[in-house]
Amino acid sequence: MVMEQEKEDVLARLKAARMQSQSSTSSKFFWIKDGEKALVRVLRNHQDMVAIRSHRRYNADLRKYDIHAVCAKEFDQECQYCLDAQKEWKLKVKDMFYQPVYVHTKVGEDGQPREINQLLYLEMPDSDGILAGLEGLYYAEDDPKARDITKCDLVISRVKAGGKSIYSVTARHSAPLPLPNDITVPDASTITADVEGVHQMKVIEEDETSARPSDPFAPTSVQDAQPQFTVKEALDMKEPTELQLNAIQKLCKSLDKDFIAPISFGQAANMLRNLKEEFTASLAEE
Repeated sequence: MVMEQEKEDVLARLKAARMQSQSSTSSKFFWIKDGEKALVRVLRNHQDMVAIRSHRRYNADLRKYDIHAVCAKEFDQECQYCLDAQKEWKLKVKDMFYQPVYVHTKVGEDGQPREINQLLYLEMPDSDGILAGLEGLYYAEDDPKARDITKCDLVISRVKAGGKSIYSVTARHSAPLPLPNDITVPDASTITADVEGVHQMKVIEEDETSARPSDPFAPTSVQDAQPQFTVKEALDMKEPTELQLNAIQKLCKSLDKDFIAPISFGQAANMLRNLKEEFTASLAEE
């Protein structure tokens, strides 16, 4: 005969297992359902959130995004989805905005809080309700120097209204809950790598690259070609490549700009991207 104490132990373990299953997720991204709310602490100030160029395509039949990928140009590589977007406008590159948050608790429709205690990312398009709420809190402070949304806990809520899910973000004015001593606020490179690990980029295959119109700033020989880096290799590189420097110098000369040498691979990639966009725009104006 099973003892009453044993029954209670089993039920307690079952409850704990279910709670752990609910609070742990393979996803790195924050989400709540209609009727839920969460208590969170934003870990980077509003102006420090990370923008990542991405490709998303919504499938109305499946009622979900069947394509969601970081643009390979974030890592200075040729992007297959950018090429596909020339024929399919839904794949046009757009910025997604990411903000790390520490999620203390979630409260369901039943009003019962459950511990989460996990670092997750807010993943937000420019029209996102949570993004609008964070922006409202940030600019609510008149003094620009005093604007800081990391100093207090926030309550993020989601309700159903008029057939749509509506988000709201409010500041919790009581003292913020302590964060774990070992928590590390992720930098932009870490966030980008984490996001790409979920929404993996798609690099153009070699034969498709060769079929594209030639780039006047592309390498002219195999020896000059840019190596294809993995995400980790690209993020770990500290020095700009010779190809990047040569292309930046050519673009600066064409745009009649002073050449300022970048100090890192990432800075060179951003500089090259901006200069190419400016060069393309100048050609369109002629």
